[in-house]
Amino acid sequence: MAGRSFAPIGVDAVIRPMSASSGLRARPADAQPRQRPKRLAGVPAPAVVPNHVRHCHAGTGARDWWIYTWRIDNPEDRIRVPYSCNSWRCAACAPHEAAVLFRRLTDACKPLDPKGFVFLVLTLDQRGYYDKDTSGWRKFRDVKEAYRELGKQSQSFLYRVRRWMKRNGMRVLTNEWFAVVETHRSGWPHMNLVIYSPELAEYLERQQKEQLGKGATEREAILLRGELRDAAVGAGWGRQSTAERARSREALAGYVTKLAGFSDATAGEVAKITQAPTAAPPKFRRLRSGKGFLPARQGTAEGWTGALIRRQVLNDGFTAVLPLHNCSPEHEANVTRTCYLEERIWQDEQIKLYRQRARVARYGENAVLGDLVQVWHGDKLQPNEPPVGFDTS
Repeated sequence: MAGRSFAPIGVDAVIRPMSASSGLRARPADAQPRQRPKRLAGVPAPAVVPNHVRHCHAGTGARDWWIYTWRIDNPEDRIRVPYSCNSWRCAACAPHEAAVLFRRLTDACKPLDPKGFVFLVLTLDQRGYYDKDTSGWRKFRDVKEAYRELGKQSQSFLYRVRRWMKRNGMRVLTNEWFAVVETHRSGWPHMNLVIYSPELAEYLERQQKEQLGKGATEREAILLRGELRDAAVGAGWGRQSTAERARSREALAGYVTKLAGFSDATAGEVAKITQAPTAAPPKFRRLRSGKGFLPARQGTAEGWTGALIRRQVLNDGFTAVLPLHNCSPEHEANVTRTCYLEERIWQDEQIKLYRQRARVARYGENAVLGDLVQVWHGDKLQPNEPPVGFDTS
């Protein structure tokens, strides 16, 4: 134990060596580490609502962001639809996003042997002490700090696992992995990591059977131990992290279903304690994966293009319609014309709302403003339905 100094630790604390070259200030023998402020039990962290979610028509009824699409070879015919954020944070869009995520995960896993998958749940220490200045421990002062470090910790853990595989003669993990972040009822996040490694899966199964034979419980048998636990703890994860082999294709499908967001209907008790990490920062990535492992989301149909535009009231009281993205030179003229068209529609709507304010008060704005999905030819509204095959959902 020469050359090491340990201070009192809490549950899942990370122990690191103290050395003269570490640059850390020495702690007096009778000094106590600073304890993290107590959390309010049962009070989740407040939800974060990014700007693009606030402008989602499906979720909030907003009518200030619009999407125009048109064929590249026929820009005169435009289809106008209200903006949908397609975010897992949005109550209206989350079911659709769950279906898209389920399909992507399923397509990625389908060609591989289900028994070669390993399910890991990487948890964070929620108790104990933090004192980075004097001890070097990796602790989290609050939930916001924890979210900021999840990406670094997951990459660090995968790096350590790859080195462990190489030392033990296993096939080193490449891009065959994905991870989804969830949150406990307390608001603290954890990461569900799925990796494809048949050799690691067999190793974990042998280890689990050995622990069960010694009288361990099911939970105790799947806890990370040995070098794998050291890899997790060294990357900043807690000692309660688990890993187990997928037992069948049905088990893999059930786990993917849970990660996609359908756990409320299929995962029983799991659904009561997990949910989407709505307290995460605005640009937080809930889904992570190896490069190229998951199929790409379906993008714009071939031969089509479009623009996302917004209505804006300027500081001087005047109104303007502006694009929300940079336009390529070949489409700049069409985007400008689209903004002029939307400005005219906006002015006409204001006139309708004023003239029919009694009806608006009784039935709402939608009774006056007309259809949400519209087809325009030049500057004339067409009564036709959108082209066959165009998704207006």
